[in-house]
Amino acid sequence: MTHGIGEILLQTARQRRFFFYLLVSAAFAAASWNTFPVLDFSIYWQAARHLISGMNPYALPHPSTYVRYTTAETPHLLVWSNPLVLVPVIPFALLPLEHARELYLIFAFFVPLAASDIFCRAYIYHQPRMLRSLPALAVFFSPFLLACYAAFTGSMTPFALAALCVLFAWHAKHPFLAGAVFTVSLLRAHQLLPVYAAVLGYTLAYRRFRLIAGLSAGLLVSCAVVLAFQPQAFTMYLLMLRVDEAPRILTGITNASLPSALGHFFQLKHPAVLLAPSAVFSVLIFWQSLKAKQLAVFSPSFNMLLCLMLAPYLWAHDYLQAAPVYGALYAALAFSQDNSGPRSLRKSSSLLLICAADILCLVLFARWLCFGQRLDEWTFLFFGLLILPSSMLLNNQPASNRPPD
Repeated sequence: MTHGIGEILLQTARQRRFFFYLLVSAAFAAASWNTFPVLDFSIYWQAARHLISGMNPYALPHPSTYVRYTTAETPHLLVWSNPLVLVPVIPFALLPLEHARELYLIFAFFVPLAASDIFCRAYIYHQPRMLRSLPALAVFFSPFLLACYAAFTGSMTPFALAALCVLFAWHAKHPFLAGAVFTVSLLRAHQLLPVYAAVLGYTLAYRRFRLIAGLSAGLLVSCAVVLAFQPQAFTMYLLMLRVDEAPRILTGITNASLPSALGHFFQLKHPAVLLAPSAVFSVLIFWQSLKAKQLAVFSPSFNMLLCLMLAPYLWAHDYLQAAPVYGALYAALAFSQDNSGPRSLRKSSSLLLICAADILCLVLFARWLCFGQRLDEWTFLFFGLLILPSSMLLNNQPASNRPPD
């Protein structure tokens, strides 16, 4: 008996779910096509375009020359990251900007949906029941708002989130591929130092080095791609760091990370001071991963949120990378069958904190969208401070007896 290609591709429940997510993402992308400027992505697209043309990716024209959705106040932004972060954008740069924006929006909506599926099911101990899951979804919509904000700004965060999903899903069964794909996370390397420490600890614990080998291979391939297009790319990057004020400005911005807020309060803004909390936490995560023989940044789930909050700097949409936390919380609220007294009390307390985080997130975005008020990135630190204790109360570990797809 012959099968159509659609039947072959959609044989499992997960494949059918992901196909549904793709359709939903395409619908969201079509609906937001004329309203989302995706400025950051457009700038990365132009930098990648310069790179594959053999030009300087750090000498870009004003966005008004290649982006439709700009105003007189649009700043002349440049790419401040190392050349390797442009490699994932190169496939988009091969297309005209209008088509690249369409694909980016589909990707930016699809990745959070797929991540929610992967991480939620990883923390489910009992068979899902859709009717029980809907009320929990209704009271936990902050990740959806963060996903919309990331797509609106054209953030590179969905790329980093996709790399985290691949690392989580494949590190045991396909370690080399997981390491190679995780190279994309260099887009947010300053925020994910504990994740790299967890990978190193996990690798040493099992003495299986295919994960590190894949990461090394990905780095080598990325370097080769960059140098093939522009042999002077890294020299241009170092020159930009010397003459451009942007990297130094970042140390003076009060953003959504805890070190940045404390540094601003105590007037300690040296890059080494801002990096110290993440470095110390990386050592702890390395030790946990080595002893527990697992990626401790995912277990317990709140370690991932601490990883982000202790970064040197963090934008609001970067909280989208805390998908393991959101998945664990949603699984605990929707599917947990342990309703004993202490557990019930912890769930109720966690639910109150999540509702407070939802309200805060909704108010901040409403002020920005409806009233045109500036979105202060530092206020999202309070969002993280509300989600963190709610996750610590439940202390979710990945389930070893996940239900089949």
